Amino acid sequence: MSFNKLILLFIQASNLFIPNSSSLEEISSSPLFSSFNKEEQKNILHSLSKAGGIDGKVSQSEWLIYQKFNKNKLQNAIDESSFNAIDEIIKNNNRIKILDNFTANLIAKENPEADQTNQKDLSTQNIKQEKVYDIVVYGNELPGIAVAVMASRKLKEKGKIVVIRQNKESELFGGLIAQASLSYLDRNQIDSNLTPSSYFFQEFLIKSKVKKVALDKNLANQAIRELLKAENIEIINNAELKPILKNENEIDYLEIKNSNITIKAHSYIDATQNADLGREAGLKYTIGFETLGFPNSTLPITPVFETVGLSIEDLKAIEKKILNNPVLMRRIREKIICDCQDLKYSNWLLQNLNNEMFIGIDYIDFRSIAFGAAYHLYKNKPYNLKKGFLVDKPNIAILPNNRLSWNTFLYKFDSLEVQKIINNGSHPTNIMLNEIKSFNSWLNSFNESKKILTLPPDELYIRHLVNITDVIAPLTGKQIARGGFSPANAVGTFSYYFDVRGGIEGMSGKMPKATFNFGIEHTLSRINNLAIVSRSAGYYGLAPAIGRILELNTSIGANIGIIAALATERNVPIQSFKSAETKIAMEHTIGLITPLKGLDLLGKVNIQNIH
Repeated sequence: MSFNKLILLFIQASNLFIPNSSSLEEISSSPLFSSFNKEEQKNILHSLSKAGGIDGKVSQSEWLIYQKFNKNKLQNAIDESSFNAIDEIIKNNNRIKILDNFTANLIAKENPEADQTNQKDLSTQNIKQEKVYDIVVYGNELPGIAVAVMASRKLKEKGKIVVIRQNKESELFGGLIAQASLSYLDRNQIDSNLTPSSYFFQEFLIKSKVKKVALDKNLANQAIRELLKAENIEIINNAELKPILKNENEIDYLEIKNSNITIKAHSYIDATQNADLGREAGLKYTIGFETLGFPNSTLPITPVFETVGLSIEDLKAIEKKILNNPVLMRRIREKIICDCQDLKYSNWLLQNLNNEMFIGIDYIDFRSIAFGAAYHLYKNKPYNLKKGFLVDKPNIAILPNNRLSWNTFLYKFDSLEVQKIINNGSHPTNIMLNEIKSFNSWLNSFNESKKILTLPPDELYIRHLVNITDVIAPLTGKQIARGGFSPANAVGTFSYYFDVRGGIEGMSGKMPKATFNFGIEHTLSRINNLAIVSRSAGYYGLAPAIGRILELNTSIGANIGIIAALATERNVPIQSFKSAETKIAMEHTIGLITPLKGLDLLGKVNIQNIH
């Protein structure tokens, strides 16, 4: 099979083609398109023939497929049996042909508003210059976007704000959402409606067309770009920053590495996943759960992958085949008891063994461990995360175009191993990619008449590694369990379980759901013009188990945006502000009152283990 044909059938099999013709917008939001890396996506769009027709469509027979994609990646994404089946599609489709001539640049049609969004790529600029802003946000994550947007709305036309990220212009916005494909959102558990913990997060959900928890990364990227464009926020891509300190308590300016450009601002916001700017500026930090006495322990890592071609009905049928097989269920029970080596824990795991999955409006939650345990039996692997790998009860986001996003694989590493993975770009390892291929084969074994494709992520979902300790006041696990801060000293309320996804070595016990009032002080560093807005902020004790949640940090980021704007207006450091004044300023900006509903768990649960 020619390599061109391999590319084409892979695209065809993933339902990239829409009958008759496809617009570039439809193509770029398709399930397969997002599985290619950003350079490959550019090449695909560069290579589409006659896309500028009268109707703005690309016919199926007019595709141009660039010939130099990474062949190994495609072969890792699909097993040989799927290739053979899809080959028949190609043989019987005489309309599809591959051309070898390439057309002019069509990238503008991928993002026609790019120039209007005031984006710049400074990776190749050598002209020495200083750029001055009111607020600099560093990072590609949603909490940083919240900072920039809310600061701009507070300052209105008076503010000059920039978002600087290490990603190329063509790469999606969203960080964990985009590169790690985190589609199943952990939402505020304050009530059955999952009421958003901030006005900004609610606005983002609406713009991204989220019904309840499922977030498509392409729609998220579109929503973020629209938010930034509406506020005329500048974007600098492909730039890594180095802080230059005036003294130990103040950043003087930033250098863009490998360039002659410096960036100066009144306030600097580090919204990177691992507090890159803060750590390079000399802020002290801990690794893993060091503040609990377990520096080598951190939360498991997940490669969030997508399946294409597996319907909800198909998935229900697979689970029923497992649950209705008495021999298999007996083997699962025996395996759990044997592998866990803890009767009390194994009984807890087995208590919902016969329960079927719950299907929500845009998500699926498995109630039983039988599905994952059946896969472990198939692979003859122990069902015990201490052995390094576990298929947990899947949390699945239902996405457009017959796609399902799976948050189910757990890999256990110590803190140093996680650091090495991050240093290598947070990419899935070959072991992980092979496991995803094996899982794909297992799914296909239940119904040989259908062929399911499984697409790995570009990056891993890393839940936790570091926490900055040089902050005004940390947010601790005990404070969270006690309901957080008083209403007079908080900016919002968040509710979630102390979810450690597999446990922390050295700790045990069922973790409760906490409902707590949060503030901003744990994000404000000892450097008086620097805030850390991410999972790596000043979360102490067991607090990172909740502090890792994207919605919480996005809502905090919205409030940091307000005080960053006030700091600019008053020419004072952002550390001058407390939560009480921030809440009032936020309510004045959005015209809404923020309800506070923190609950003290003391007396209801034993909090000795969550100090």
